[in-house]
Amino acid sequence: MLDYLVNNYEKIYNFYEDWDGVEELISKLASHISVKDQITKLNELSIKVGNITNIVVSIKAANTSASSNLQWYRNHSSVINDWLSEIIPVMRDANPAPTVVANNLSIISMTVFSLIAYIMSQ
Repeated sequence: MLDYLVNNYEKIYNFYEDWDGVEELISKLASHISVKDQITKLNELSIKVGNITNIVVSIKAANTSASSNLQWYRNHSSVINDWLSEIIPVMRDANPAPTVVANNLSIISMTVFSLIAYIMSQ
């Protein structure tokens, strides 16, 4: 989606007939950007749009959000990966079936993790 936005922001503008639609898409994408390459793409979009005021503000806000997401990942990824490395074999041993079956622990864990990520993004 980010690649499409960077390469086709003018087509999106023509579709919405104003910059508010493009701005809204940038804002919605911001919370999903968390990798350095994506931040680079966002900066590429900033250079392409030049000084279109509505979009520049959204891109700066998205860049701030994306940088925060990346920093959060860098700070917490090792703990999360360690936890997953511990829990996955336990889940596999408890359920030797070849398919993955969601159990109460995995559902609760994903819910808690999603809530933490959501709260941190606000």
